Amino acid sequence: MVRARSLERPIVVVAGPTACGKSALALRLAQELQGEIFNLDSVQIYRGLDIGSAKLAPGERAGIAHHLLDIADPSQEFNVFEYCRAAEAALQATAAQPVFAGGSTMYLTSLLHGIAELPARDPELRASLEGQSSEELQQLLRAKDPEAAARLHLNDRVRVIRALETVLLSGLKLSELHQQHGYREIKRAALIIVPFWERALLYQRIEQRSAKMVESGLIEETKDLISQFGPSAPALRSLGYHQALKFLQGQIALTQLVPEIALFTRRYAKRQTTFWRNEPGKRGWQISAVNAPEKLSPEQLLQRIHAALAQGVTQTMVWLVDPHALFLDT
Repeated sequence: MVRARSLERPIVVVAGPTACGKSALALRLAQELQGEIFNLDSVQIYRGLDIGSAKLAPGERAGIAHHLLDIADPSQEFNVFEYCRAAEAALQATAAQPVFAGGSTMYLTSLLHGIAELPARDPELRASLEGQSSEELQQLLRAKDPEAAARLHLNDRVRVIRALETVLLSGLKLSELHQQHGYREIKRAALIIVPFWERALLYQRIEQRSAKMVESGLIEETKDLISQFGPSAPALRSLGYHQALKFLQGQIALTQLVPEIALFTRRYAKRQTTFWRNEPGKRGWQISAVNAPEKLSPEQLLQRIHAALAQGVTQTMVWLVDPHALFLDT
């Protein structure tokens, strides 16, 4: 059991795979706990990326203050260091109960445990790597860090280059650096609630969300972003926007757009689900399916959250909850 050495006020987190109902649950919890919502999504931090990130419009936020939304330009490379710095500042600026909502497990892990120290950047090495094609970079990464190469997409040049910089400058693979860090010492404790859907139902929700994004104007939003920041803007590598960009560049047909968004979103959701099945124990988080064997009602879930917070959250706990505990039509 790993406990925080210097315990700050605990945070409530609504995490889990994309399209699992995090936003609706976080809103209800913030209302119930008299809290404020802190974004934990790596795309919603960008200004102008609204439809493709499923960002709640101001009128949909039920009067609840939202933090860490729209804090970066789409042309900006925004990393976990910058996120944690912004999150710490936002936490210090409010006395309300923090309710974090989003799917970035890297943001969450770093917020709770601190960040693995990466080697300082070398401008000459960076220039050399940036001068190579994506295929050349991927081939080099396969030779130097096969695990990272298998995890990172060919077109994710920023992360591929950073992985190469890490191994070339430190002699250690990314996985080895993270293993050294361990993510075992806790900066703060958290109660993490993860809605867990059956795969078929989650994939159905992903299909519906993908279609809704396109119907709601994803193509037009992507056009606007291209006109302002160009097609190479880092934010346009995000799910949905990358596929819309491919359509606008004539690489895929309109009939392929929704299926391709859904395909890559399902793959992303699978990785997120795998994290919640395999990783909490490695980080010393206490994990339990609070609804087993019965299914909790929304009111029962709220009662358990109130009880946990009243008792005091002194270690990170993960509750895997059935969708019936959500404030949704399931």
